[in-house]
Amino acid sequence: EIYALTTWLLQMERQGKLDSELATVISSISLACKQIAAAVGRSGISSLTGVAGTGENIQGEEQKKLDVISNDIFCNVLRMSGRTGVIASEEEATPVAVEETDSGNYIVVFDPLDGSSNIDAGGVSSRSSSGRDTV
Repeated sequence: EIYALTTWLLQMERQGKLDSELATVISSISLACKQIAAAVGRSGISSLTGVAGTGENIQGEEQKKLDVISNDIFCNVLRMSGRTGVIASEEEATPVAVEETDSGNYIVVFDPLDGSSNIDAGGVSSRSSSGRDTV
């Protein structure tokens, strides 16, 4: 059977195979990916391609506009989930502790837009990568 992610998360929660905090983190990552896909889809007509002019990421690569936008989306969504204690992005030099009043038990590490250097070449595919662990 094929399930939507939300349906699968709810089933795993009901069966006790997934705690609600992790389900929220996964759902938040899914939301960020959808928002990033929308930004990538409209990048050509919204002037979202090219260099951002904000410097280099930790890999020494010049940041693209979509790198910065994607990083902001991921960070905002994960912070708002209330389930992450630390977030670490390829676009930032150091991991970021989420404010104590909003923080949870999960650490999320991500490259918000892997392959973004290909975007300016006509929208060649890119993806978001993430990992997670508990505090």
